[in-house]
Amino acid sequence: VDEFAVFRRQFHQHPIIWITQSAGHPNCEKFPSQPLGNVPAVVAEYIRNNTMYGWDRLIALRDLILKDQVNWAHNHILVDQFPLLLLRPDVHVMNRGYRDKNLMDCLHFCVSPSPLDTTAVLLLSALQFI
Repeated sequence: VDEFAVFRRQFHQHPIIWITQSAGHPNCEKFPSQPLGNVPAVVAEYIRNNTMYGWDRLIALRDLILKDQVNWAHNHILVDQFPLLLLRPDVHVMNRGYRDKNLMDCLHFCVSPSPLDTTAVLLLSALQFI
């Protein structure tokens, strides 16, 4: 975040769009085949139980960015897709019928419409303010 703050100060006159990233859902095949419901409860459980691949560090980085957002210039925009992606473990590649252990992928999304389609709409909306 310190490097990002230096970057923001150096390029304060230029538009910057920061898009948060969700980590994968370890063992996504065990989640129900529907979106999850409650964001705070899901996030709390996610942080507590999943340190696989260091994905939990993305949560800490997102929190730092959200706290730092008050210092952003008027032309710097945050598109926070993290809660949206976190609620959809049901649309990972793993949950679409691939049961071969070599094809397990609980990071990428494959269904359309997916949360990433919504992120594209959010990004297009953000571009209107630049």
